Amino acid sequence: MELDNKVIIANEEETKHHRFVQQPTRDLLERYFAEKIVSLKHGLDEVYEPKQGGDGDTLNQLQSIQAYWNICRTEVGEVVELFGDINPATLNPNHRKIMSMSKHFLLLLEPLDLIKEKKKDSKKCCEFAETAIKYLMSIHTCLNNDESVSLKEKEEIAKAFLKKEPFVDAIKQRSKRDKEETGIEGCEG
Repeated sequence: MELDNKVIIANEEETKHHRFVQQPTRDLLERYFAEKIVSLKHGLDEVYEPKQGGDGDTLNQLQSIQAYWNICRTEVGEVVELFGDINPATLNPNHRKIMSMSKHFLLLLEPLDLIKEKKKDSKKCCEFAETAIKYLMSIHTCLNNDESVSLKEKEEIAKAFLKKEPFVDAIKQRSKRDKEETGIEGCEG
């Protein structure tokens, strides 16, 4: 009986790795990415000019930045979840760049957890704002089908974004905070 359970579990794990992912059409991806750009741009606009919410309260700028950080994680996470398993060779060059940058952006967002930030001009908030704007500009440029932007320019923009390193200060702060909370220093190595 126990052996049967192990075989079933092994088969379930094997099917997870070999699932079929349908290739979306170019038009679907174009529209989907364009909608994400619009959504992220509207969220960014709210950071600069917060609007009154349904409950009558207006978020301050720090709360708007924190909300936008969460929106970015959600929206870009959805892009990666839906299209991240597609073989890059089957995507057109622009979509490959957008997918690479989206996956990288998610990695950059992780150490920038803004929920506990107290100041809108903290290092983490400023780093997030700069990174989010750079991401939005980069994917917008790569999605542009106008001949005014060359393939070489798109390639350089994507490479520049992909070279961006995660926020180191956040990692140091997290280690310091963990030490303060637990009294135990983290391991290095």
